[in-house]
Amino acid sequence: MVLSGTWLPVTPEEASSDLKSSLHYDTHMKAVAIFFPPTDFLDWDGKPRILVLWGSAVPRGTNGHSEVEIKERAREISPACQVKSPTVPFLFIHGDADPLVPLQQSEKMVAAVKAAGGSADLDREEGRRHPWMTLPEEVKIMADWFDQHLPRLSQALLQTALISAAGAL
Repeated sequence: MVLSGTWLPVTPEEASSDLKSSLHYDTHMKAVAIFFPPTDFLDWDGKPRILVLWGSAVPRGTNGHSEVEIKERAREISPACQVKSPTVPFLFIHGDADPLVPLQQSEKMVAAVKAAGGSADLDREEGRRHPWMTLPEEVKIMADWFDQHLPRLSQALLQTALISAAGAL
């Protein structure tokens, strides 16, 4: 589900204590770069986008659910409504002519992350729709952005990781 790219980093959960003991590395997300994500189902260019919920968010459809229940579920799965504290850095790449997911969705998430004290960048692609033919070029933009936002592994840590990986073989 595309939504997880924006939802998971703003709703982190600690691993259970039995899992923590088997983890050798920190598994928390450190940065997120994502293309044209849906982020707020209650404000989809000024209107609610409840129809999207009929699939996975409300598995048996909206029949039998009140409007209040449906809107609450929409809020629960809207990443922009879940940002509460500084988050990992985000990069959004979004076409300004996207007919499926309006640019407003990325703009809304950028505003939510910044309001919570986090860091978020938006690369607006002029005239681009959903998706576009030069996405591989934007992957390079993402890679460069990750290089700026992720700490480099120290040589000792890298060597330890390589030894651990070799031992697992």
